[in-house]
Amino acid sequence: MATYDSHILVKVRNWAALKYSPARIVTLLDLSKEDALIFLDDIGTEDHPLKKMYELGIAIGEYNMDVSLVKQAEGGNVDAEIQLRQRQKELKIREIKKELFGV
Repeated sequence: MATYDSHILVKVRNWAALKYSPARIVTLLDLSKEDALIFLDDIGTEDHPLKKMYELGIAIGEYNMDVSLVKQAEGGNVDAEIQLRQRQKELKIREIKKELFGV
């Protein structure tokens, strides 16, 4: 388990908001093979600051997408309305799966 400075954690959060995978983030950080393995282990470890920041970034990215879709739907964009409803449905399914099965 490694420690990461705030600069790295912010980068991870921002890239996660863009839906970048941990493997892609490793590439962007230009980590050595050894550091990459540690990073990937840390990002998969519950309660590790790196994982928390990655999950925060994902949540921020989803929020930003939803806000954008709501604005477009309010402006009369039917495709945005459909996409927003589909995203809300998928979110509900993910929440139920996590609640019931921890997945």
